[in-house]
Amino acid sequence: MDLREKYSYVKEKSKLLSILVKKCQNLLETSSLAEKCRIYLGDRINETTIKEFELGYFPNNENLSELNINFDDFKLLNIFFDKNVCNNGIFQSENVSIFHNHNLIIPYYDMYGNVISLVGRTLLDEKIRKEKDIDKYKNSSCSKNYHLFNLNRAKKSIIENNFTLLVEGQFDVMQCFAHNIFNVVAIGSCHFTLFQALLLRRYTNNFVKCFDNDEAGHKASAKIDKIFEQYKKYINIFNVSNFLQNKDIDMYLRDGNNSPQILLNNIYGQIQLPFK
Repeated sequence: MDLREKYSYVKEKSKLLSILVKKCQNLLETSSLAEKCRIYLGDRINETTIKEFELGYFPNNENLSELNINFDDFKLLNIFFDKNVCNNGIFQSENVSIFHNHNLIIPYYDMYGNVISLVGRTLLDEKIRKEKDIDKYKNSSCSKNYHLFNLNRAKKSIIENNFTLLVEGQFDVMQCFAHNIFNVVAIGSCHFTLFQALLLRRYTNNFVKCFDNDEAGHKASAKIDKIFEQYKKYINIFNVSNFLQNKDIDMYLRDGNNSPQILLNNIYGQIQLPFK
């Protein structure tokens, strides 16, 4: 695939994903099927943030017709596929999706504003999820090692503040946004790649890690420090994870006793930039 074909592919994929995003947004707002999803979101983030990040509800396999689409038009996305189902001894082909158990949908944009993936979060009870061995998140096809969640929105604020806050997950980003911290991106895991660092280096050389304040987060933070030691002339990496009393920044900011400004003051104190 040459560059022109790659560009056309990205644009066509983004167009199709954008249609699904709008469909899922509408279902979140209007469908009785999405009540559990609305309650979950209402307990975590405000309505402004829900709309800004275009969150939506993806119906399970039994209710896919609620999307009101021609599934054949969306084959490029590898989200829908045919499955033979036995009804009363007769096998029939039915449309199913990869998001059957992951109904809360978060669109993932690249730095240029193209929708490149959908991230589905399960709403299953944690005990049931583990018993059924279902991952908490499910993504449509996308190589996340080459992208950063929210970079498309955060670029301007990163330049203005001359640092970026690195967090693990999408809800960490959204909670920051709800508390007026805009220069934040999520790596989508505990692994931060050189390519992701180069993307951010376009806007700042100051990276502030704010991973989950647990053993896995601490190990990931230490691993990043080791990997990027050889690039310390070009990238400054700081860590504020230990500052969080709670497990992650999402929980820290949701705790009404914690001030976003205290966290920011701690960051500015480390990287010795003027207070904003």
